[in-house]
Amino acid sequence: MTTFTKTRTAQTTRRSTLLVTAGPAVLVVLPLLGMSLKSDERLHLFQQVFYTDVNLFGVAQYVEERIFNFLNIGNFRPIGRFTEVLVHGLVFESAEATGLTPHVVLGVVRVIVVALLAVLAAKMVGALVRSAGVSADRSLVSLYPLVVGTVVVANGIIGGLAQFPHTFIGSVVLILVAALATARDRDLEPRPLRKREYASMAAFGALLVLYYDVAYLAPIVAAGFLAARVAVAQLPFRAALATAAVRRWAALSGGFAAVFIPVRIDIARRCAPGECYSASDLSVSPELFETALPRLATGLPPVGWDYNAELARLFGVDAGITSLATNVLLFLMLAAIVGFAVAAVARGWRPDPVPAVETSAADQPTPEQPRGTHARLAAALIGLGAFMAVLSATLAGLSASMQRRDLPIGEAWREAQLAQVAWSLIIVGCLAALDLATRSERTRRALRAAVAAVLAIGVAFTLLANWRFAEVDRRDPTAALTSLIATSTIHVDTTETGDQIRCALSGGYREVTPEKVWITGWRMRNELDRFMGGRHGLAYCFPPTIEIPEPGS
Repeated sequence: MTTFTKTRTAQTTRRSTLLVTAGPAVLVVLPLLGMSLKSDERLHLFQQVFYTDVNLFGVAQYVEERIFNFLNIGNFRPIGRFTEVLVHGLVFESAEATGLTPHVVLGVVRVIVVALLAVLAAKMVGALVRSAGVSADRSLVSLYPLVVGTVVVANGIIGGLAQFPHTFIGSVVLILVAALATARDRDLEPRPLRKREYASMAAFGALLVLYYDVAYLAPIVAAGFLAARVAVAQLPFRAALATAAVRRWAALSGGFAAVFIPVRIDIARRCAPGECYSASDLSVSPELFETALPRLATGLPPVGWDYNAELARLFGVDAGITSLATNVLLFLMLAAIVGFAVAAVARGWRPDPVPAVETSAADQPTPEQPRGTHARLAAALIGLGAFMAVLSATLAGLSASMQRRDLPIGEAWREAQLAQVAWSLIIVGCLAALDLATRSERTRRALRAAVAAVLAIGVAFTLLANWRFAEVDRRDPTAALTSLIATSTIHVDTTETGDQIRCALSGGYREVTPEKVWITGWRMRNELDRFMGGRHGLAYCFPPTIEIPEPGS
């Protein structure tokens, strides 16, 4: 086989692996492609595109000018805000270039970050499997992509699957990247770190503080992941302390603390009068536990399914289980789910390769070794998942805003995707424990097929739940008007009729939006007039509510 052929084969294998790993998760979020803009994102998209003119210098200046304003209300996320503004600019310019609407292009961003999340979570599981020395394809753990597809439920308009996916889900992506970067395979050995390793890990730690509050959990999750790899590999404590992974974690945590401590001290000083942004406010009070405990169930799939089923009932959405067979698109997506499940079963049914060299009896593992290995792997996965679930629930519990909101069990918040990853680890840990029940090849194959079937049903239920959530969004008057307004900024009709349509949309939005909320109708109208003036030289609706800027200003 030539080098070129080997390279092409390796590339094909990698693409196939990525498809299998991210496929189920991507499939279940496809119904969310057309979700309307939610909450502050309705204003931010148009505001940020106008003020930055979508260029790197403009974006950097926009963020820099507002750093101290945000610090004064207890908010410090310059890198996260830079990313947000850049993504919104990319979304709008992509919409203009393709004729797609901004919320649909943002839906593509949502799919991409979910795919990243699925791949990184699978890499964490794969790392633990390698530390345990378990044959991945022969274990039920290899069904993990179906587990991820089961947990990704969009259950609430303030979660990352509904708004700011690049920020909320992006923070969880950074948390997983930090964990994987801390404890790579080659770092579980005693070796000195090079200066650039210390510098890069410290810089990454500082970036986490500057991105978004959810990313504050990264050093703690990285420590938990490192501990899980050490435990499953049965490294002695002293040997573990001597590994490069511990040094990399120390560098990450050092860089994090160097920025986190002074920033939080400054925020505490500025917020002492009690005038800060409530969503960033921390509150250590008895309500912490009352808020955190229900949040533990947030990432559990049946809780999300039930939440969306009740939501669909309230909005009169008729999308029952039979929709999976009667709706053509849902049926095709269901067929794809079955395909992923069958492929997963087939991978585990391949015979073990024949060893090239015969091994002596002393070299062959005893029956006890594999069982003990699976038990350690199961314990590590369940332990790490439980640890992450408690962390995400505690983060939500510490929020003063969450303590006042009293969200129902099952409704997503900003930490929801971290909780979903946590529950996926707990579930796959239980599957690793099931491996202990297989004592023959026939039993192993039958169990694998049965578990894959159950997980495929779980993925189908999540697909249905997300479909219901998307249907509810389309029937909500505020969401429908928001989507129509976003569409009217791409397909701009400059005639009198077009102006009348835009005025009707703006008036309708104002009627259905309470005056006391931040995204009230008059503020939305001001931003739209400013945006349309800067982009097209006309008011969104005549007469304008503000002085219309010149195009390109």
